[in-house]
Amino acid sequence: MEQQEFEPAAKLDTGQRIGVGLLIAISVLLVVVSVVQFRANIFGYGRRIKSNDLASVDPATRAKNELEALKKTDTDTDGLSDYDELTVYHSSPYMRDTDSDGAFDGDEVRRGTSPTCPEGKDCLLNTVAADAQTSLTATSTSSVAPLGTTSQAQVNTQNQQNQQMMTIVQIREALIANGVPKDQIDAMSDADLLKLVAEAQKEQESGGQTEQKPE
Repeated sequence: MEQQEFEPAAKLDTGQRIGVGLLIAISVLLVVVSVVQFRANIFGYGRRIKSNDLASVDPATRAKNELEALKKTDTDTDGLSDYDELTVYHSSPYMRDTDSDGAFDGDEVRRGTSPTCPEGKDCLLNTVAADAQTSLTATSTSSVAPLGTTSQAQVNTQNQQNQQMMTIVQIREALIANGVPKDQIDAMSDADLLKLVAEAQKEQESGGQTEQKPE
């Protein structure tokens, strides 16, 4: 019985090999694009839902929620919450050592010193002196009262207003940094922001008093 001889399949020429290679590459590319599109649809849907939910919340409510979140946030890990730094101690929530005296803000508060005044300096006296000098320079000599009769209440009021304005700016920056749209924050007046801060602080104090009550 004669053995059958099998002829090897004809080899693909260069053009055919290129065609097969392109077909394989296109198939792989289609699979990759399909997977990417599928993932984009899933995650995009979730983001759209979240965006719609956020848009339905009015600016005042969002700002209040962000203030509540600041109570639980310590951005610079100095031992003080961002809320306390902005509204109580007027220190920076982004710097561990606001006054750059070598001690963390939280440590200074626990020691009973100011986190905004370098150790060994009398910041209050410096501020009053600077304000008094500015007042004397801006006012004509004919209307300036003697230095001994300068109203300390006026100086204190000006200091308080400057400090409050700095705090409002910091609150706005913190809310924007935590995701509240800038246009919504800009639309709120300083009085509205201060009112929200006062309400949040009142709630915090009420919560602290409740926790301290004996069982």
